[in-house]
Amino acid sequence: MIEDKFKKIEIENKVLNEHIEKYLSTLNASPNTIRSRKHALELFSNYHSTRKLFFFQVEDINKYRRYIERTLLKKPLTVRNYMSALNGFCKYLTEIDILDKNPASRITYKIKDLKPTVKAISLSIMLEIILDAKENDYEAALMILILYSSNLEVKDLVGIKKDIFKVNDRSFSILNSNNTFKIDNRFNFLIKYLLNNNNDYLFTNKIKKDGSFLSKRAIEENIKKLLKKNGIKDNPIARLKQSSILYYYYRNRSISKLREVYNIKSDNVVKKHLEQFPYFRSS
Repeated sequence: MIEDKFKKIEIENKVLNEHIEKYLSTLNASPNTIRSRKHALELFSNYHSTRKLFFFQVEDINKYRRYIERTLLKKPLTVRNYMSALNGFCKYLTEIDILDKNPASRITYKIKDLKPTVKAISLSIMLEIILDAKENDYEAALMILILYSSNLEVKDLVGIKKDIFKVNDRSFSILNSNNTFKIDNRFNFLIKYLLNNNNDYLFTNKIKKDGSFLSKRAIEENIKKLLKKNGIKDNPIARLKQSSILYYYYRNRSISKLREVYNIKSDNVVKKHLEQFPYFRSS
C-alpha cells in the first residue's frame, strides 16, 4: 500500500506555523500569490491544530481535502487551489528533510467535479471584441488582451505600472513572472493609447484625475461593459477567466499544465475535456 511507504511524522502546530512562515518567505511570486498561499496554509494550520493524530500520511491529507469539500463546502477550483498550496508546502518540507516524501502529491480529484462551470469564449470572438473596440473602449480592450494572453486574475491588473511594457519590441512582462508576451501588430492602436497616457499607472482612475490607479471593481465593470456590448452577458468575468486559462496553457502546448490545473491523470482526458472548445481541437 502507498500509505506504508510514508514515514509517519508528527509536527507540533507551533513548529508547523514556523515552517509555513519560512516557506512563504522563500516564494518568488507576486504579493497576491503569496497572500493566497498564506491564506490557504493558515486554513490548513487551523485544521492541523484540531487534530491530535496527524502524521502527514496520504490518508491524513485526503481527510483534510474532504474537510474542505464537505464541511467548508468550497467549490472544486477553490479546493484545487488550497491543495496546490499544501502540495507546495509539503514539497518544501521534503526539501528541508522534515518529510521523506510528499503525501499531498498523491491526491487526485474526480473528473466530473472539474468540468468548467462556464463556457469559454472562442478565440475568434475574443479577437473580434478587441480589434473592433472603439476609442472610448481602448482601456477595457487592453485589459481583456492582457488577461486573455497571460492567465492573470483581474486583481493583478490593479496598480500595474506602464513600465511592464517594452514598447520597442511590443512585448510585456507581468509582475514577477518570467514569461514575456508578444503583442501582435494588429494591436498597434492599443500601444498608441498606452503611449498617449501620461500617467505612471496602466489603468488610471479618470474620475479622481490625480493619477491614482483603478480599483478591482472598476476594472471588472469596464471589462463587463465591453464584453456585454459584444453579447457576452452571462457571467462575463468568469467566462473570460475560463477562456484565459485554457488558451494560455494550450497556446504554450502544455497539456501537462492543463492536467495540473484540473488535477487530471490522463492526457487523453484533457484532450476530451477541450473538445467543447473548437479552437482547442488537436490537429
